[in-house]
Amino acid sequence: MDESTSRSIEKNCIVYVRYLENFEPRTTFYGIINMEGDGSAENIVKNLSTSWENDDLQPSRTCWLATDNASTFKGMYS
Repeated sequence: MDESTSRSIEKNCIVYVRYLENFEPRTTFYGIINMEGDGSAENIVKNLSTSWENDDLQPSRTCWLATDNASTFKGMYS
């Protein structure tokens, strides 16, 4: 996921989905979701869950990971 803010100050969330197909990892563009409010984690989860439920997907059967581009994958000595 990545956040995009247009010149109109509209917040959107760009979503890619990673999954396994025939035991091979795949990454696919899912869509752009309007945040309809703020960019808080609570609002992101709410809007993403609603979008998935509209597509008959069950958020409770998914695994989510989000970072803020901090040193999440660099370790403490970066």
